[in-house]
Amino acid sequence: MNFNDYIGQEKIKNALNDMIKTNKLSHAYMFEGADGMGKFTLAKIFAQAVLCEDTISAPCGKCYSCIKFSSNNHPDFYTISPKGLSIGVDEIRKLQDNIIIKPIESNKKVYIIEQADKMTEQAQNCLLKTLEEPPGNSLVILCLQNTAVMLKTIKSRCISVKFDVYKANEIKAVLKMCDVKNEEVLELASTFSQGILGKAFSIVSEEFIQVREDIINFLCSLSGSGIEDLLKTISYLDSKKEIIEDVLDIISSWYRDLAVCKASGNERLLINFDKKDIIFKNIEDYSQQDIIRIVKMIEESRRDIRRNVNLPMVLDNMLIGFWEVVNG
Repeated sequence: MNFNDYIGQEKIKNALNDMIKTNKLSHAYMFEGADGMGKFTLAKIFAQAVLCEDTISAPCGKCYSCIKFSSNNHPDFYTISPKGLSIGVDEIRKLQDNIIIKPIESNKKVYIIEQADKMTEQAQNCLLKTLEEPPGNSLVILCLQNTAVMLKTIKSRCISVKFDVYKANEIKAVLKMCDVKNEEVLELASTFSQGILGKAFSIVSEEFIQVREDIINFLCSLSGSGIEDLLKTISYLDSKKEIIEDVLDIISSWYRDLAVCKASGNERLLINFDKKDIIFKNIEDYSQQDIIRIVKMIEESRRDIRRNVNLPMVLDNMLIGFWEVVNG
């Protein structure tokens, strides 16, 4: 895969390409963006280009270096990923010991630290020593989502590369390359994903499509429903704990669409555009104040889940709150 194969992030690709062609490479880069933005994929393309023997059309995909890189056998390319929940100091010490050794086959050695924001404070301090006095023949790429947890001294020693959200047509193009052909699904993914490529891939999965149907059916039947229905839904959502953020996004998008319809009646602004008839049918069940109250409940639940509050309890409080708003 080369820069042309990678869809989107044109400014970043052009900047990285220019650095390679003019031989003005920094010793460290920080690829910043939400999870699922393709940071690691572009970092690998950049690494291959840096190691490529053809600086004009790097990565060429044909030279000895590119062939070894594509087969995951390049001796001058290394990746570090979290083991469990974090990247410990021992992993960074291994990098330190290795980085001072001269490259085996290329002019440089390239290291990608995936989910670098998972480094412990001790690991970050260890990496800082390398970034303060980097070997001239090394290049380190940090891929991360949350820059707030990184040491300021590390951030100041890296070139910041900020990933933009993807355009709807770019998301569709990537999904089509991956054999997603259903136009309605493509439209939904490009709208619902809010420009996050990884999220678009989860949206086209059969599980997501079914969960979305189930949740919308529940929300539409809230009026007049009983406690037994609530308990079944709580149990159902609890079984989806692995994708609970997606679940909350589905619920949030539904009430966002209700608010949009109530305020403007413009169906072109809907995220769940394929459910427009149901949305217009349900807007009379809510006032704008009702929707605001529910949206606040969703965001409070999201915060509680991220703080590891008991999930069934969070869902219980949220859904009972919904029920009270609709039936109160």
